[in-house]
Amino acid sequence: MFKFNPEKELKKIQHGNRNKYIAIAFVLLVAAAIGYSHAFYQVRYSRRIIYTRVKLNRTRTQDIVVNTKLNGGSISSFPVNDGNHWYTSSSCNNGGSIRFDENLWEAFATGPGVNIDGTTSTTTCTVNFMGMNKPNAPVLYTGLVPITIEENSDDPTQPIIKVVSSSSSTWYNYDEHKWANAILVSSANYSKYNGKTGTQVAMDDILQMYVWIPRYKYRLWNAEGGTSDPQNINIVFESGTPTKSNGTKNGEWLTHPAFTFGTTELRGFWVGKFVSSGAVDAITIKPNIKSLGKKTLSAAFTAARNIDLTYASNFNLNSSQIDTHIIKNMEWGAVAYLTNSIYGRYNKDHTCIDSGCEVWINPTCSAAATTDGTTTDGYTITGCAGKTATAAAQYSKTKCTSGYTWSEGGVHASTTDNMTGIYDMSGGVWEYVMANGQSSAGAYQKGSAGTFSPVDPPEAKYYDNYAYTSTYTDSSNGHLGDATKEVFTTLSSSSGRWYTDYSRFSYKTTPWMTRGGLYTSQTKAGIFASYEANGGSYARRGFRVVLTAQ
Repeated sequence: MFKFNPEKELKKIQHGNRNKYIAIAFVLLVAAAIGYSHAFYQVRYSRRIIYTRVKLNRTRTQDIVVNTKLNGGSISSFPVNDGNHWYTSSSCNNGGSIRFDENLWEAFATGPGVNIDGTTSTTTCTVNFMGMNKPNAPVLYTGLVPITIEENSDDPTQPIIKVVSSSSSTWYNYDEHKWANAILVSSANYSKYNGKTGTQVAMDDILQMYVWIPRYKYRLWNAEGGTSDPQNINIVFESGTPTKSNGTKNGEWLTHPAFTFGTTELRGFWVGKFVSSGAVDAITIKPNIKSLGKKTLSAAFTAARNIDLTYASNFNLNSSQIDTHIIKNMEWGAVAYLTNSIYGRYNKDHTCIDSGCEVWINPTCSAAATTDGTTTDGYTITGCAGKTATAAAQYSKTKCTSGYTWSEGGVHASTTDNMTGIYDMSGGVWEYVMANGQSSAGAYQKGSAGTFSPVDPPEAKYYDNYAYTSTYTDSSNGHLGDATKEVFTTLSSSSGRWYTDYSRFSYKTTPWMTRGGLYTSQTKAGIFASYEANGGSYARRGFRVVLTAQ
């Protein structure tokens, strides 16, 4: 929206019966590819210095008519481009100046007054913007088949899944909350689907489903140990693997640390669409199936690694291309931040989507409730949702409640509120993440996780390290990007994160961490929830697989 309110200046201009005007023109040239585009502000000033403010719009390309007239001046019309461009620098001629406020998405311009000879001066300001803010295209490693997911009006419980060309414009659109999806099928079925654009995929043929998280940087807003209210996280996708932004203070930019895997800079990574199910030698990642639990953390880690180390041929994978592992705490954080952006559960105007900014809970439990209404031992059913964001637990389930499967009401438990997002990140079972709290001597702690293979502890690239703390509510123990320390509303609280999510860290003899909450957690479950864990074997502990470059 254009705002121009020079009442005081208008009176000065009108003095002496001088009819002068101000015309403001703004043209944004959209780059067809990554690069720079320019916005030109042309400001004609009369009599003396004039202050103007131009309000830009992030939501879409549109024509905005400036209805403000200054003493008979003209009406201007100009296109305003969306938030796919980001300010980098500006310059003006004729002594003018312009300041760009990236938070408000506004430009403030000033210029010289009337010339000595009585003529007016025209000042042109050039504002540079970064090129198109588009995500890196998904990397399709051998074995991955790109798909689209559509609603099925005949049977809402059975969505239509089709093979899509990786170059198709319909595969994904992060601006519209549609994230890229791909599947793994058996080697026997690979030729049936690979490259067969438009072919409908049978759910029974799908072994694993993944969602692409593109590389991005984000603007730090609570980097210095304070508190903040839930808000849209300012994200800019990075093209390729550029030099990283290394901000440490509020207002600075930080390339999300999850996109550095060991010494490899990633264009993005694939995350299991659901919490893992099946068996350790045949992991499935699919909806409406009982989760895989009762595994020590080391056993779960081995099962995830063996997808490419031992069973790659089962999925037609090339083990020299990829790495499969349990999601790290930092990778969980990357998903959480993308979810809490305009590409997830926020609209372009920074308002929440219809079902809210909070990912809904998965409240399903396969075990029966005890007499006190709780259970100590139960798996979850993947991809389900409750009837509200914080619904009470639903026990003795073998499938999702009618109407709340992943393709129906269950979409509210997706990171995008549609079938292209990631599920089970709030409630269900607590999910192990690879995050180890050190001992008071600064050493790795095994806890009850068992012995990792082939090396114990695992290679450093497979887990995040956290300093020792004597209390599980030490809010200083998180890292930038892991969706812990930056999302506190109340410090030193066990449920002090956004949306009152659990905020407990690894400490002392419970050196590992779980994320997401449990089917019983209600208001304390959520994508920002964390809890300490010893790494042992429990039905209520699950894990999620990440597939990426080595």
